[in-house]
Amino acid sequence: MGSDSEADKSVQKEKERKKMLALAPIAKPLAAKKLCKRTLKLVRRAAEHKCLKRGVKEVIKSIRRGHKGSVILCVIAGNISPIDVITHVPILCEEADIPYIYVPSKEDLAGAGATKRPTCCVLVMTKPAKGEIEQGEQEKLKSDYDQVVSDVTESTTALINSLDSCLPMRKVEVSSHLKIRVVYTPAWMSDDEALTVCFFGNGFSYVES
Repeated sequence: MGSDSEADKSVQKEKERKKMLALAPIAKPLAAKKLCKRTLKLVRRAAEHKCLKRGVKEVIKSIRRGHKGSVILCVIAGNISPIDVITHVPILCEEADIPYIYVPSKEDLAGAGATKRPTCCVLVMTKPAKGEIEQGEQEKLKSDYDQVVSDVTESTTALINSLDSCLPMRKVEVSSHLKIRVVYTPAWMSDDEALTVCFFGNGFSYVES
């Protein structure tokens, strides 16, 4: 029994290791183990009540249209290849001020979203696009949403703080979920040649100030 248990643990660790190796470099903020479970649980509940949009096309369409009376969370799979398929999604979320989080596996995201095909991204809504859901279920969905978004905010804050170790920042302005603007002076430039750096979750862009 003991050897079987150890073998199962070893297989599970190997699966987790492979998941992490498959992650794209831009998969940030990435949900840690507990947050990943909560996020997938939220996706599952949203799917049950038809409060979920699946796939890049549906997600982008929904973001651009907006949803009155519903708050939204975007969940993106971090092991998509080619990554170009989803690189624009975080930027659209930033522009619409929608929180987003990466999870390690498109297969796990598909399972939670009640679909057999691997899913690049989903959009969780607290109200269905059509019709209504029972008030008790609505409250549970909103409660789960609030908890996950609170955890996502903490992960985002930690990611922003981690930039201190790679950029000699002099000024930071957090203007949305993960969009920040900083004044950055590389070692090879003088203070009057400082750059404004815009960070959009999926990379840096440098604009001369």
